[in-house]
Amino acid sequence: MILILVMVFISSCNKSTPKDVLIEKAETELKKSMHDPSSYEFVSFEEDYEKELDVQMTSDLSKIQEGYKRDFSYYKLTYRGKNMMGALILNETYVVCSNDKDLLFLRLEN
Repeated sequence: MILILVMVFISSCNKSTPKDVLIEKAETELKKSMHDPSSYEFVSFEEDYEKELDVQMTSDLSKIQEGYKRDFSYYKLTYRGKNMMGALILNETYVVCSNDKDLLFLRLEN
């Protein structure tokens, strides 16, 4: 009985949310372009509604089609990493993902 409870607890702890998977994929892609990937430190990850609104307002499609619905979301990933001079600096990048329940990773944008 105790073994079953332990197994249930372990399996419940290992469940990743779509947001966790998205962060992991974004970090993997980001580290490919970093000067020192081993210096990467996660700071925050949050949806950026202002960026989404800005993109929607400048999109020609949204001006032409009434009821246009965007099919992607923007998240701001804030992190620390060493630059070429060896200084630890704070950076941020936008993570663009699909706007469905799975939050599929699409690309990184500056």
